[in-house]
Amino acid sequence: MPTLHRVFVVLVVLAALHRDLNGGPLFTPRPAVVSRASAVRRRRLRSLGDLTPDSHNANRGTPRARAALAESLKTYGGGRAILADRHGRIIAGKKTFAEATKLGVGIRAIETSGDEIVVVQRTDLDPETPTGRALAIADNRVAELDLDWDPEVLKGLSPPRTHRGPRV
Repeated sequence: MPTLHRVFVVLVVLAALHRDLNGGPLFTPRPAVVSRASAVRRRRLRSLGDLTPDSHNANRGTPRARAALAESLKTYGGGRAILADRHGRIIAGKKTFAEATKLGVGIRAIETSGDEIVVVQRTDLDPETPTGRALAIADNRVAELDLDWDPEVLKGLSPPRTHRGPRV
């Protein structure tokens, strides 16, 4: 299971345990407070061309995974989101961005401050159908094939010792 996926699963389990033990959600949604200045600086995303790949991505990926991802996008369409900052710089999903750009796939940008999880709901899929099952397998297989870490970039990305996020 990919590391990011494991972290997500752990967070979901912790949130469920917290809710069961304390009778309330782990995360309490807060109203978004956006200053006029930050709203002006936010870049509206209308196409893949509005996004900028992260030059510090430590996962170089593999040609085999890129081919599998391209085939999955052609066969099943999109199933994963690309995470970008307010300026359109890609945080996660650089290889999905690259393959989707080659295929001319459109986008739908969903703005969030991170207080909620964005869910991609495909209205044309069902996990009980062969296509739904095949997409689930393809998604996991691409993630499995796509790891090729660049040690030099990883060294430069080491978080400071005061970092309090999950240890991955």
